[in-house]
Amino acid sequence: MAAPTEPSNMTVLVVDDDADIRELIVMVAKKEGYATTSATNGAEALQKIRMDLPDIVLLDVMMPVLDGYHTAQAITRDETITKKPLIYFITSRDPHKEGKIMEFSGASGVISKPFNINQIKNLLHEAAGKLHC
Repeated sequence: MAAPTEPSNMTVLVVDDDADIRELIVMVAKKEGYATTSATNGAEALQKIRMDLPDIVLLDVMMPVLDGYHTAQAITRDETITKKPLIYFITSRDPHKEGKIMEFSGASGVISKPFNINQIKNLLHEAAGKLHC
């Protein structure tokens, strides 16, 4: 049986209103051995987090209904979510300018659009390493 931090025992929630980006990240995560689920906005993501308790959330910043920043804040402040996932923002904005907001929102990191498949793989492995500690 694999250790709890092996990809096969971890779930990634991908939240992005762009179907192409969402499907690409899901495909990469599955290929790396992670279980996946997805959502199209922050409100849908909060419902899935409460039900599925993912280990890692890749969260687009700019989305309709509920943006990534407010979604991340809701995740970190919601006492009913007993298993807090690691949150990583996906943004087309300058990640250096987003740093303070990212910290305030409870995110562990950021990946910039456009990104490549290796960046997603590296981010997932980084997250798995943090969960292992």
